[in-house]
Amino acid sequence: MHRDARTMRHINWGATTLALAATITALSTTTAAASLGFPVLIDAATGAEVGSAVVGHAYTYYAGINFQPMLASTADFYDNGQCIGSAPISGPGALQITWVPAATGSHTLTIVGGVKEISEKYDVTAAPAGSTPAQPPKQPGCGGGGSANLIGSGSAALDGSGSAGL
Repeated sequence: MHRDARTMRHINWGATTLALAATITALSTTTAAASLGFPVLIDAATGAEVGSAVVGHAYTYYAGINFQPMLASTADFYDNGQCIGSAPISGPGALQITWVPAATGSHTLTIVGGVKEISEKYDVTAAPAGSTPAQPPKQPGCGGGGSANLIGSGSAALDGSGSAGL
């Protein structure tokens, strides 16, 4: 009988460990790819990582853990050069913004923080007929709010040409 109780404890321990691992995996899926070091687009409704988008649907765009601007308190997000908004830099892998694409076609999402920049391309398709589009959230504008972003801000900075530009 002692052996049966010990076997049951091992089975219970194994099942508990497996359940804990599954829970941790499920809770971390939204930032798992971002922690790998590259930007990732997450469907706001499902929490699933996606490789393309739909007009009028809300997505969370994560910068990734390797995007660590050194001279900025905020980072600016752009869709084909148009400001989506800015977000505070609160730590590696935590930089994110909500994106609601407004037009079909190829979209280049760019994040600029300090002197660092990273971009990813996504294809956006039309929403199904009769669907209700998500409303873009109010987000801080680009280049403001105490940002120390130096590229294109009119501040003295190295602009890639090796000279300080104003």
